[in-house]
Amino acid sequence: MNALRSLPLERLKSLRLTASAPFRSRVQGEWTAKGAGGGMVFEDRRPYSPGDDLRRVDWRAAARADRVLVKRTQAESAMTALLLIDASLSMTAGEPSPFESAKRIAYALAFLALRRGDSAAVAAVGSRKPVLYARGRAGLARLERYLERLEPAPEANFARWMRGRGINAFGTIILLSDMLLDAEECAEGLKTMAGRGSAAHLVSRLAEAPEPPAEASVTDIETGESRSVAWNAERSRAYDARFQAHLSRIEAECAQKRIRYARLKIEAPIETLFYQELRAAGIVAEAA
Repeated sequence: MNALRSLPLERLKSLRLTASAPFRSRVQGEWTAKGAGGGMVFEDRRPYSPGDDLRRVDWRAAARADRVLVKRTQAESAMTALLLIDASLSMTAGEPSPFESAKRIAYALAFLALRRGDSAAVAAVGSRKPVLYARGRAGLARLERYLERLEPAPEANFARWMRGRGINAFGTIILLSDMLLDAEECAEGLKTMAGRGSAAHLVSRLAEAPEPPAEASVTDIETGESRSVAWNAERSRAYDARFQAHLSRIEAECAQKRIRYARLKIEAPIETLFYQELRAAGIVAEAA
């Protein structure tokens, strides 16, 4: 069975995404850009999505790029939720893996945006795949195909990817990651989201409480480096202390940068993640 189609999205219909600039507009969806006249100010171009108004196609730019492009205004940017999925190899460990969980959560978040007349964009941090823009029911179907085909990126670098992508144009950003990052890399990458982003920290049971045998060969899933480890109660306590310190450091980093933060135990049902953790963090809210 398709894991995305089997999600109980109808049970999430009473929720909506929260936005960094929640100015309401019945015509343009839940979010609009700050400032007078923002709705008609040109911002950039993006690939055409089924359902887009053909009057917004930039035919000259399309001819040069050899693909259909539409003009994007500041209002559309502010109304678009950018969902970032960490595609690093550490996200693939465990069952369920944080990577597959991130896909499901991103799909459900996009559903909340699209059903209220807004847009959603999805990108894989570290991947060379272009950002996917989605609007309406057809957009959700395209998003489903995109996520199904999405693969991890062996060379993922969070900070470098965030610097190189033009994510400043989006009204709200939600990062889905296991946050198993170098402290400096993490701080630099999160700086891009300061004041208008949300971080969904995906914590798996495998990372939280590993139970290897007394003698184990441990391999770094990102570098491939292996070493033998004698595991005992003392090492278990040391690991737990360092892991808890890591969780606290990430949460403090987000608080300092005014980034909404939710710690999600990925084994929990999707309704629990949304109605409890994500709602408590202010990433989603009850629909008006």
